[in-house]
Amino acid sequence: MKKTLFLMMLLLTTASIANARVQALLQLTATSFSYRTLETNYYGYTYWTDWSSDMSCCLDIVVTNTDQIIIYSESQQIYNVLDGGDEYRDNQGNMCYSFSVRDQDGDRGTITLRLTGGGYGQLYVQFSNIMWVYEVQ
Repeated sequence: MKKTLFLMMLLLTTASIANARVQALLQLTATSFSYRTLETNYYGYTYWTDWSSDMSCCLDIVVTNTDQIIIYSESQQIYNVLDGGDEYRDNQGNMCYSFSVRDQDGDRGTITLRLTGGGYGQLYVQFSNIMWVYEVQ
């Protein structure tokens, strides 16, 4: 019994130490999202569809010190950052940070955080055939 209790305490302590090393560098809350897909028409031309209607949500989004972006949706999305990213201003003067990522399924994509001021912005997640955006604060 003592041995089992000792092993459980050791496992809990190890898990606590491992979790303590992962810290949130940035925490956001998504309040809505929309998406669009890449389609091919009858003639073989590809185009992005219009954005879907906004859908309400309340999701936590965390950028960690271990180069991960985690979106706590119904099915948790984990993106490993592959490069340091680009920092630029868009044509409206908003600050943008773009990162090349790999998701939990091994697919490569891009995540762009666009800050519009006043603590608000958008987080774009783009893959080769689908893109979605979260309104964040």
